[in-house]
Amino acid sequence: MGKQELWRNSSPIWARPQQDFYRMFRDDVLYQIVGHTPVEEPLDSYGVLSLDLFSTYSNGDPYGNQKLYIVDTVTREYNEAKLPPKRSK
Repeated sequence: MGKQELWRNSSPIWARPQQDFYRMFRDDVLYQIVGHTPVEEPLDSYGVLSLDLFSTYSNGDPYGNQKLYIVDTVTREYNEAKLPPKRSK
């Protein structure tokens, strides 16, 4: 990909699947995780997983579910990360 392709909204650099539908480069093979555009819940759309879940509104209130996810990029599965149970002393 050259400079002209990389600066388009559909490039791997500026992927925003929540705003518009488009096919990503090799989305049948590649799975891209993005975190630069806030979403309320994980958004899995055509080879792109949007996970910017820790954003805030301008007044500081949280935007997004404030959860961390573990992603398997081979199977394209993602699950909320859970803390292990506390050990008794």
